[in-house]
Amino acid sequence: MNDSRELRQDVIDTCLWLKANGFVFSTWGNISVRLDDGNILITPSKVDYDTMTPEDLVVLSPDGTQVSGHRLSTSEREIHRRVMNKRPDVGAIIHMHSPYVMAASSRDEGIPVF
Repeated sequence: MNDSRELRQDVIDTCLWLKANGFVFSTWGNISVRLDDGNILITPSKVDYDTMTPEDLVVLSPDGTQVSGHRLSTSEREIHRRVMNKRPDVGAIIHMHSPYVMAASSRDEGIPVF
């Protein structure tokens, strides 16, 4: 994908959809998209989805260097970067801490891996 205002808005719209459907609480999720040039478009840290603008998104190089953006990228950037670097077939990642999963993970039984 090429970095564009439309792509950035699609990322924000997806964040808003996740929040509206109860998959994330507050800013407990983040999204990244692999760009055609090998860089990674990623959501910023601690910016509410309701106020996020396309200019708030950050571009990282594969080595983690911030290429563009005035915000700090998500604190989960290393998860995104490492997956993208190891898996060239992955075009986008949604990493979230769903309230239901967080509640289930606090049980003594844990969550089975699938």
